[in-house]
Amino acid sequence: MYLAYGNKNNLEECFETMKKWVEYMHSAGSEEFLWLGGMHYGDWLAMDAGADSYVGATSNDLIASAFFAYSTSLLIKAGEVLGEDMTKYRELYKKVRAAFREYFMEGGMPKAEFPLTEVTLPGYSVIDTVRQGMTQTALVLILHFGLYEKNEKDAIEDKLCEMIIKNGNRMTTGFVGTPYILQVLTAAGRSDLAYKLLFQEENPSWLYSVTHGATTMWEHWNSIKEDGSFWSDEMNSFNHYAYGAVYDWIFSTTLGIAPVESAPAYREVTIAPHPCRELGFAKASIESRAGKITSYWYYAGDAVHYEFEIPEGVTAHISLPGGFTKTIGSGKHVFVE
Repeated sequence: MYLAYGNKNNLEECFETMKKWVEYMHSAGSEEFLWLGGMHYGDWLAMDAGADSYVGATSNDLIASAFFAYSTSLLIKAGEVLGEDMTKYRELYKKVRAAFREYFMEGGMPKAEFPLTEVTLPGYSVIDTVRQGMTQTALVLILHFGLYEKNEKDAIEDKLCEMIIKNGNRMTTGFVGTPYILQVLTAAGRSDLAYKLLFQEENPSWLYSVTHGATTMWEHWNSIKEDGSFWSDEMNSFNHYAYGAVYDWIFSTTLGIAPVESAPAYREVTIAPHPCRELGFAKASIESRAGKITSYWYYAGDAVHYEFEIPEGVTAHISLPGGFTKTIGSGKHVFVE
């Protein structure tokens, strides 16, 4: 909300609650700078823990501790915007990040597996398996939350790509890993693989449901199975939010519109689109406080045409796949690569 509108009121109203949440994580579990044990839904409905599992294979402790670090980093950003002294929480973040790396990582990669933390849900059986660290979701969180060292990044990205390709260009991620996986691939310079996931039709994929008659987003990747049976008749929503997170990538990466944190309310934006011939064209806009910002690209022969509309008072930093960069102001701008 702050990045979209530049209004500090929400941050001011929520700041104390944000601190309490971070302190709750700080006090939870047996280790001061990790979040171990307790009840978590984990990588909910991921496809890597066997058929019809509710909780994915990724270590719940790893997920919780990664979000401990991430939430602390967000608290620091909020405090800095509000002019608060965040020295205490910067120190906490360093210790949480270091503890995460020591406990969950080895040789620049997540450890293969961890002892099972029992997950008991009312009416559901405990999934009796060893919790894993080497999963698509674990790699995605480490990359997206910056829990790697610079010299480890390439190898982690390569491993993630390898796991996706070996799985037939398919994800295994659930509610936790899916919202970030396409962003992580694009940041790794693998938008080609991100698009393969976007266009994948075999389960698990976004288009599996479409090819099986869906007009809404399903809760499970395969809420209806290939044979027409239901995944479950107990918990099987056919109008669910979670995997709709893909549109964040479509807007911020396919079309490339993103606010600059130091100039919120879209007063300053980056526009770094990632076109795809299979998609053919894409166009979207956002009504910012300053007016409508539009990004549009389409193929014409071998060339990609880009059209950007920027309202008065907004600065846009253009970055095209071919290496062209330019800072532009208001008006309609056309580029060809």
